[in-house]
Amino acid sequence: MELINIAKRVIPKKIKIFIKDYLFIRKYGFNPPPRFSDMSGYELLLDTVLQQELYKLEGAFVEIGAFLGGTHINYLNCLKN
Repeated sequence: MELINIAKRVIPKKIKIFIKDYLFIRKYGFNPPPRFSDMSGYELLLDTVLQQELYKLEGAFVEIGAFLGGTHINYLNCLKN
């Protein structure tokens, strides 16, 4: 655990962002929204949608409280795949 904490401090921010984006693309199959538009990081909700297969339910997804649209982009891309 200490090695991970040291690595987090040593790795430059741009590389951390690159790794995070790469892992997001690999997991969900689409690019993450622009950083400024997704302040909450809704990956947990995307995981729930995929694990519970909510995309198979009839009806529409409704997003309440959209701010800059980052989460909306995530949902659309997730449901599209």
